[in-house]
Amino acid sequence: MEGVKRGLNVVSIIPARGNSVVMPGKNLRTLHGRPLLSWTVEQSLNSKLVSRTIVSTNDENIADVARVHGAEVIMRPEELCKDHSPSEEALLHVVEELEKKGEAADVIVFLQCTSPIRRKNDIDNAIKKFLENDYDSLFSCGRGDHILWQVNGKDIKPLNDKISEERFKEFFMKTQVVENGSIYVMKTSSLKTRKNRHGEKIGVYDMSKESALEVDDEFDLWMAEKIMRGWLNNE
Repeated sequence: MEGVKRGLNVVSIIPARGNSVVMPGKNLRTLHGRPLLSWTVEQSLNSKLVSRTIVSTNDENIADVARVHGAEVIMRPEELCKDHSPSEEALLHVVEELEKKGEAADVIVFLQCTSPIRRKNDIDNAIKKFLENDYDSLFSCGRGDHILWQVNGKDIKPLNDKISEERFKEFFMKTQVVENGSIYVMKTSSLKTRKNRHGEKIGVYDMSKESALEVDDEFDLWMAEKIMRGWLNNE
């Protein structure tokens, strides 16, 4: 797959805005002795298939930390950093900035720094699966085994099953996956056309249950510390 790296410009983008409301300063909080952001930057830089690693941010402190740990930085306008701004806006902004310099990306790898639990080869294995199957996009996932219900006032209905005598038999015969938010791979052309991380032909990459952890609050950070400490001690 080294030839793939030479033939394609695979750009990793890590959005990390500085104005988180739920957990202020989240992206620079300490995880196992280092800023949370630095773990994802390191994992991206260690990839054999990623050509360059770019952090998109509106915060100078985050930018400084990103550079110290080896990433490039593209500053993001404040209008793209609102609480409900979709990550796709950050991805497209980076793509546009690169294209202005004549540095178009063929493939985008979108990594969330709030999902720091990745095995050594997860990023490369996800990219390989994406390329080998010519997907438009791919997302990382875990296997799901829950029956989900939607509650809307008095209206309650199952989302991934039906009410019947055979319901459990039918449910467990289905293959279900849960998007874990850790790794997304996509053709740049698909992102630009659809304005969405998910393309038309979609693949999935299985990850461990621990990788589903997203750091959104103090408990998540505590749990990530426990997992990270256990993983690193066993390597």
